[in-house]
Amino acid sequence: MWINLEYLSLLFVPLVGAVIGYSTNMLAITMLFRPHHEIRLFGRRLPFTPGLVPRQQKQLAQKMSASLAENVLTSQALAEAASNTGIVDGIVKMIQGFADNIIESDEAISKILADVLKRDEGELVDWLTQNSERLTSKIIGALREYAENTAMPYLQSEDFARLLTDFARTSLASAQSSDKKLSDVVPAGVVSAVKSAAKDNMHRLAPACRKLLEDERVDARLRELVGKIAKESTGGILGLFVNADKIYESIVKNLLEYLDDLENHALIYEKLTAFVDGIMERELGWLVGWLNREKTENCMAAGVAAMQRNLRQEHVSKIFDGISRASDVKRAAHSLLSLTPSQIIPKGAEYKASVDKLVRNAVTMLAQKAGRHIVGALDVAKIAQERINAFESREIERLVKNVAGVQLKWIVRLGGLLGFIMGFFPAVFNLLI
Repeated sequence: MWINLEYLSLLFVPLVGAVIGYSTNMLAITMLFRPHHEIRLFGRRLPFTPGLVPRQQKQLAQKMSASLAENVLTSQALAEAASNTGIVDGIVKMIQGFADNIIESDEAISKILADVLKRDEGELVDWLTQNSERLTSKIIGALREYAENTAMPYLQSEDFARLLTDFARTSLASAQSSDKKLSDVVPAGVVSAVKSAAKDNMHRLAPACRKLLEDERVDARLRELVGKIAKESTGGILGLFVNADKIYESIVKNLLEYLDDLENHALIYEKLTAFVDGIMERELGWLVGWLNREKTENCMAAGVAAMQRNLRQEHVSKIFDGISRASDVKRAAHSLLSLTPSQIIPKGAEYKASVDKLVRNAVTMLAQKAGRHIVGALDVAKIAQERINAFESREIERLVKNVAGVQLKWIVRLGGLLGFIMGFFPAVFNLLI
């Protein structure tokens, strides 16, 4: 019988240890959350009431919110999250869909705005046109003030003159050493426009020449030049018998007759286009050398000086007065609001690519540049602290058990296992002794 009791202790003692370990761990976990409120007996608070979490809720909220702000929701984390391809793709897709719905709509812009703002369309149009007129007036006034008080003094300053002349020198030096052709620099559209303008104005060559020759200074200079050439060509005594005026008048008469003949216009245009094409195949360095770089720089400097001398305050006033008189903001606003989005915004792959690029750049820039300000403005630590403090102790217990319920159960079971082991080995030791 004695032996049976000894062997029975091998089972009884470990079981008691397991019950104690299990119960102790369960009690400890329960006391983390319960009781939810303090218990008083004879006016004194009983120890360990309320539970540890409810009693330390404010301190826990402060430390958890500080850790969240410092280590989790930081400006760097925001930037990294915004740079995530999946997030950016989702934002782009959302905005692209919104933009597509607007563009594909056949409704006028005023109707779309009225629906979004929940306002009567007629009242909204009147309000927008009136405010656009006031806004335009303010913008023109601000631009006038800036032009008169800031831009004009700078344009007339030595710093601006130096900036332009330095830019001209740098550009000419770069052009002189460049191996690029004029056709590489001058847009093809400009060349085509010049040729087209020349073709359309061939009939004006003779009238333009007549008008030019009517100028007394031009006429006198050309007569002098023709006389000089004629005398140098004949030379000697024969030069005394040369009538320069008759030669000049004959040249002018034949030139004007040639220009008046419509059949010659095609030949002149052909030669002109060939000349332009030949110039376009020349290198920039040749053009700078032909123009004479030093003289060109001096001409540019003189041109800047002349511009500054002729720049007057009244010119600015005239420009802005003309803009104010010419701008019919109400009519423009009405016209714009009556259009549909599809009449303003182009469709197709080009548009989608533009929206994609714009949104991606905006999201990236916002995350990188404004992340710190956003996090600072949000005051993550304060918001988190207030939210945690607002939780009921039962809610905190429920949240923790939902997240770590399985782990807490295993802690209780582990307490029972450790109690069993701690009771088993002493019982074996006593039996052996």
